[in-house]
Amino acid sequence: MKYACKECRRVLTQKECYYCKKETGESDWGGLLIIISPENSKMAKETGYDAPGKYALKIR
Repeated sequence: MKYACKECRRVLTQKECYYCKKETGESDWGGLLIIISPENSKMAKETGYDAPGKYALKIR
């Protein structure tokens, strides 16, 4: 099962976020944004993500 962190919105494989160091993982999320090169990505600039990774678009 995949989780999404409520704090940083990263998609995770466990409930505890290894970026925020908090147990804020939520299994009810939708939409996926993959950022490979944030410095060259228009979507990264528009969403404010400054690190490569997988991000959830909506967390319920």
